[in-house]
Amino acid sequence: MKFGRPDTEFMKWRWKPDACCELPLFDATQFLELVRGKSLAFLGDSVTYTEDISHKYSSNTDYFKRYVYHDYNFTIATLWSPYLVKSRDAYPSGNDINSLMSLYLDELDEACMANSGRQFDYVIVSAGQWFFRTLTYHEHDNMTLFVTS
Repeated sequence: MKFGRPDTEFMKWRWKPDACCELPLFDATQFLELVRGKSLAFLGDSVTYTEDISHKYSSNTDYFKRYVYHDYNFTIATLWSPYLVKSRDAYPSGNDINSLMSLYLDELDEACMANSGRQFDYVIVSAGQWFFRTLTYHEHDNMTLFVTS
């Protein structure tokens, strides 16, 4: 919705596996009880929930968000790092969905690491969709592989 989706029907979808089992509905209160006093980070993906406290940790709040559930002392963070390692446009005029990207496999994503601030009790990594772009892979500042989508 943040990016202009006009409908909200997708929020009512309930995924169900093919006749193998019955999944109970998600119980948010039970989940919050289970994670009381903990912290969780989604690395590479994004979610939006409750009070946004991102400004306490980073000035770049579009890509690094933190939300807190005070009643449960539970913090959830989103750390946007599509490749999990250092990446940049291969050409200075790049930076669109089709631009060639260079990945530096032996270097962490500095912005993500700087904004993580502390350890998390749980980290969920989700970054696969970004690897369908045309990429060059570098190790020790040498290109090791060129892959096109």
